[in-house]
Amino acid sequence: MNEGFLAISYFDQLIGPNLLYRNESEVEDKDFPDLSNILEYNEENGTYIFPFRRYQSINHIFTIKSEEARGGKELLMISYIIRGSFFRNDLMNIFKHLEEKEPILKSFANEISQLENFPKLLHKHLRAPQLGDLRKVCEVLGVKFFPLYEKYYKILISNANMELISKRYQLNKRIFILGPKESGKTKFIKNAETIQFYNQKKPDLSTKIIEFILENLIIPEYKDLKSDLSLEKAQGIIYIVQFENETVFEQFESELFYLIKYLTERKGLRSPLLVVINISNKEQRELIESKIQEKVLFDNLKLKSFPIKFEYIDFSKEDKRIMESIRWLIRNII
Repeated sequence: MNEGFLAISYFDQLIGPNLLYRNESEVEDKDFPDLSNILEYNEENGTYIFPFRRYQSINHIFTIKSEEARGGKELLMISYIIRGSFFRNDLMNIFKHLEEKEPILKSFANEISQLENFPKLLHKHLRAPQLGDLRKVCEVLGVKFFPLYEKYYKILISNANMELISKRYQLNKRIFILGPKESGKTKFIKNAETIQFYNQKKPDLSTKIIEFILENLIIPEYKDLKSDLSLEKAQGIIYIVQFENETVFEQFESELFYLIKYLTERKGLRSPLLVVINISNKEQRELIESKIQEKVLFDNLKLKSFPIKFEYIDFSKEDKRIMESIRWLIRNII
């Protein structure tokens, strides 16, 4: 199994965003990045770090001169992708590693721009071509693409000191998302990822840390929270609930008391608890808030020195409080 990937994509005037070549053409992983989305929504030249579920990528977008193209330019992207779960358990190692690859990607782009007949290769309009077909077209056109690709593949991946670890090693920095069924756990992640996608051009440190956190959100499967799930590796917990009936509230109350007891009494790791109530109705929110205050928070001495936060968020829209709540979680982890 490859830990790293090097991909060349471009914008085909007939097909749209198109993959020219990647070192592993077929990746049987539903979480593998869809690079076409990056190229479709980012037309500005530059280098961008994009997070995906279980993967991290750095992508260099550039143009080359072309007599074949309308406007005289071709839009291309070089992507270096790594499996985040294989990296050392250091919050910033992964971003430092990616940022260090930017000069290499720029050098690769510069050499691609000088390849003879390369624009003609792009205008063969081959949709994600197979290796054999691409080699054949390169040979006919006299495009020395593969020697160049292999050169940079070795620099970036084969010879890279990627600080990889054993596949048996599990990252400790995991954030568990818990809660009753159909409470919106997957929707919460998708909304957060969508908001973060549009924040990519912000170069600040907090944006990159949030990328790492999103990559390490997991929704563990369990029937009984108290007996089926080990919380030892949870460095933070997000509990999501949508109150459809009284039974759900009873489950919420029971599981919340268990989580508070476990997190306040365990030794060593200090894990914050973010409780997110998925709710859109303002009047219903006031009733639920009052009920939680009365039955859960009132005179609970354990909460006075324990990092816990309650948020009421409408999951039907991209609410900015989703990211604010994640930032609160981060502040209480690092």
